[in-house]
Amino acid sequence: INTLLHGYAARIDLSRTYALFNRIVSFNLSPDLVSYNALVTLHGNLRDPESAVRSMNEMRLIGIDPDIRIWTTLMNAYVEAGVGERAIELYQ
Repeated sequence: INTLLHGYAARIDLSRTYALFNRIVSFNLSPDLVSYNALVTLHGNLRDPESAVRSMNEMRLIGIDPDIRIWTTLMNAYVEAGVGERAIELYQ
């Protein structure tokens, strides 16, 4: 499922990414770090870093800590959105 999520995120397919993400529970599974990384990637590709942050915060609320891939993807989202200074703040 996570492979499909990342495929939809790479294609910047917002509706399919979220539809599949929301179906994870119906498969008796729980979203994991890789699932949330797909959401952060999607919003980065959409140049929407604030939504990427919301996805990361949702992940944290359920007890999943971000790893270096999440942070790197989030920083890239800010750079792609033209607010690289925010990426530098995250790094510090």
